[in-house]
Amino acid sequence: MSEHFISLPKNVYCHLLTVAKTQGMTPADWIASQIPTNVDQQIPQTSSLSGLIGAINSQVEPSPRKKE
Repeated sequence: MSEHFISLPKNVYCHLLTVAKTQGMTPADWIASQIPTNVDQQIPQTSSLSGLIGAINSQVEPSPRKKE
């Protein structure tokens, strides 16, 4: 298992450490306990606009619009 590090302001870390200790957990375990078990279902899918990337050539001057 790989490890990742996050930076927290000192006051946030101290509060996290206090809360985790009162519940008999490490800070990492406490954070993990706060993540919903169905988190994969909550991750937004790619935008329906993702297929349109590059559809407009921004290097070409647009045609003048006709007045109606």
